[in-house]
Amino acid sequence: MPAKKWEEEEEEFLRQNYMNMSNAELAEKFDITKNAVQKKLARMELKRSEAAKQEPTDETSEAEVKEEKKAELVSTESHFSIANRFFYEDRDYKQALEKYKQAAEEESDELLRLRARYWMAECYVKMQKIEEAMDIFKALAEKYGDHYLGDSAGRRIDELKNIAPVA
Repeated sequence: MPAKKWEEEEEEFLRQNYMNMSNAELAEKFDITKNAVQKKLARMELKRSEAAKQEPTDETSEAEVKEEKKAELVSTESHFSIANRFFYEDRDYKQALEKYKQAAEEESDELLRLRARYWMAECYVKMQKIEEAMDIFKALAEKYGDHYLGDSAGRRIDELKNIAPVA
């Protein structure tokens, strides 16, 4: 099944109502799965606050509360994970690039920052910005030559030279 194409009005509805409606209710409204709602909320970086977490009441079942807590985990995922979705699922390389940049700057894990920079270069390749990609790959190959991503960056440089020879 192809991914839902979201209209601007639908996204605005999500922004206005995601705190007051469960993922199940939103899924029913848009005739999609709860998983699709979770992914869209994460892409839009809409996070439910601690105050919004609720304990089961007569009106909400324990299963619904668990579903909401699971949605919160998905919506707080890392910039790197969000970038991967933009890159692989949506093929929106510009958005992926921005999220990879955020991951490269903000993530505490050095390996994750390295991976984010590598995939920034791959975004540039997809966007036909070969020189920008090669600049990143060169920096990675020099700094992380012993790491598999540094080695891979070196190979990508050789491959890209055939596409856009360096002057």
